Amino acid sequence: MSEKYKYEVHQWSEDTRSFTIVSDRKLTADEVSDIYLDRDLDNEGKAIKIHQGLKIKGDIDCTYHGTRYGNGDVEYEGNFKEEEDDENNR
Repeated sequence: MSEKYKYEVHQWSEDTRSFTIVSDRKLTADEVSDIYLDRDLDNEGKAIKIHQGLKIKGDIDCTYHGTRYGNGDVEYEGNFKEEEDDENNR
């Protein structure tokens, strides 16, 4: 049986989604979380009234301002062939 090599790649990025929530009453952190997590991201820049599906009372608007794509990073794990080995095998 031939030897197998396993490599793992982990990639992450620092994207930032921005929201503004305007309410006629003070909200808890959980309520704010529920509001923005339930928000439809298809209507960028439009204030949407929050009322359907959530058990949060009040006059509340949530505006999604978009996503700013930031830097990403990648990490590789495994037993890699050395570059000089690659030159010798050509």
